[in-house]
Amino acid sequence: MFVPFGLFNAASGSPVTGITWVTHWWMPLSTPWFSAIAEEAVFRLFLVTLCYLVLRPAFNNTPTIAVVLAVLFSGIVFGIGHGGSIMNRFLITGMLYGLPMAVVYAKRDWEHAVGAHYMINLIPMTLVFLET
Repeated sequence: MFVPFGLFNAASGSPVTGITWVTHWWMPLSTPWFSAIAEEAVFRLFLVTLCYLVLRPAFNNTPTIAVVLAVLFSGIVFGIGHGGSIMNRFLITGMLYGLPMAVVYAKRDWEHAVGAHYMINLIPMTLVFLET
């Protein structure tokens, strides 16, 4: 499911500049892992869980609403946390990338969200690597 998102991410432009094969051959594999683990720990593991714990008492009869609001909030904050214009950050990064990864975290677990994030970042990094 996340391979098309990675291809779309690659089509939107190069994530980094100045990578050469000789000096930075390790970057296409390590950079996506670092960003996947760091961002998923902050935006999913911490933020979704915290929002759910705060909202759960308010929606005691229907905890699904607390999950949906926590997932939406995480996607919005994820989008705002990335660079670009307001519409690019909110719509593309937040709703197209952040929201599905938050849903994966809520429905499955954190490891699957990290794997999805890794796939989204791996494809553009690999294409940059192949260009150089």
